[in-house]
Amino acid sequence: MKNLDISNLTDYDKLDDLVNLFTSKIEQVWRKNTKQTRLIKHFKQWWNKEYRQSLNKYRMSRSLKDWKSLRKWSKSPKKTFSTSRFKR
Repeated sequence: MKNLDISNLTDYDKLDDLVNLFTSKIEQVWRKNTKQTRLIKHFKQWWNKEYRQSLNKYRMSRSLKDWKSLRKWSKSPKKTFSTSRFKR
């Protein structure tokens, strides 16, 4: 960044070139220093079809009955996933 020549900014085109160069340098630094992440890492892997349906139903109704059903559907898949994942 400190090597960008800003001494000769006399017109719009030169400023535009400098801004483009600056943008390109930022993109280079970004690509060099970022790491690619996988979305699956944050996905709830224990979710199954029944849980998804129950969740959607609760989101639509916001009723206590549907909330209890959602909780019921979440316990079994979570437990199954945890025991299979952390089995020694």
